[in-house]
Amino acid sequence: SLGAIYVVIAGIIFFFLIYRSDTVKDALAALYSALKPILTGVVIAFLINPLVRLFEKAILKVRTLMKKEEPTAIEKKSTRSISIFIALVLMISAIILIFNLVIPQVIASIQGVIAEFPGYVDTAIGEIQSFADKNHTVSEGFLTLTQEITQDLNHWLTTDLADRISSIATVLASGLMGVLGLIYNLLVGIILSVYLLSGKERFLGSFKKASYALLDDSKAEFFIKTMKKVNYIFSSAILGKILDSTIIGVLCFIVTGVLGIFFSAIA
Repeated sequence: SLGAIYVVIAGIIFFFLIYRSDTVKDALAALYSALKPILTGVVIAFLINPLVRLFEKAILKVRTLMKKEEPTAIEKKSTRSISIFIALVLMISAIILIFNLVIPQVIASIQGVIAEFPGYVDTAIGEIQSFADKNHTVSEGFLTLTQEITQDLNHWLTTDLADRISSIATVLASGLMGVLGLIYNLLVGIILSVYLLSGKERFLGSFKKASYALLDDSKAEFFIKTMKKVNYIFSSAILGKILDSTIIGVLCFIVTGVLGIFFSAIA
């Protein structure tokens, strides 16, 4: 009887999700929008946690070698705070460095295309005109097509563009709000990540208690063991990727610098 009741309840829920798909979609979108700062903080905490552990172990090891005694609870807490600060500074510095390297190159590429575009157009028009001069039929068709394109362009500039200015302004405003929302989510996420990393042992303990409260002991142990393995695999992959990218970046910087000096000396 209990199994039949579960089947009926599951059928009702499935029918509601299908029949009210738009409502469910809007509710999930609103829930995701509300939880986005929290999810951002969790992702940031998970990404920089390997760095925090690395710095924390290094600082505590150096401190133990210097003082020849085990660190106190206050020293461990201060070491955790310093490690979180260093990891956040490195993350923000890396993001700023990437933007400083990528955005100027993108702008320079766009400016180069804009500067060369009139030359491309003149070359294309010259080739078309040269071909049209050799064929009067093509020349007349090309002239007619040019007039039609010019009339359509003038009509678009005087009517359609004016009508769409409001929609363009709306898109720009929504884009600005999106950027502000992204900055807000990042700020809240960074603050939340600091809070999560500062008391991660306490949160992990609460997670274990909840697992044992909701599941059987064997299932809870299997679930916790699986989560530990997942965390170890992803953390190792993230830390390895960071070290790999750092080594490749340093080598590329050195090689390109040497090549730049070499070619400038030749020139």
